[in-house]
Amino acid sequence: MRPITLECICEVLTVLSSPATLEDLTRKCGFTPSRAREVVRQVEEMGLIKLGDKGYVLTSEGRRFI
Repeated sequence: MRPITLECICEVLTVLSSPATLEDLTRKCGFTPSRAREVVRQVEEMGLIKLGDKGYVLTSEGRRFI
């Protein structure tokens, strides 16, 4: 498992300024599918994103982080 850097977290949160699926994150951030799952899982555990009806979205904490 590679470390998840602050830069990586910021990139994901920036992409999620509008709802996005895991596939969207994979494409927009240049991640492999397994890396995208790993990053999403970690950022979700941090309470910065959540899974909504249209994909992953920022939580209020995620918006404050950005």
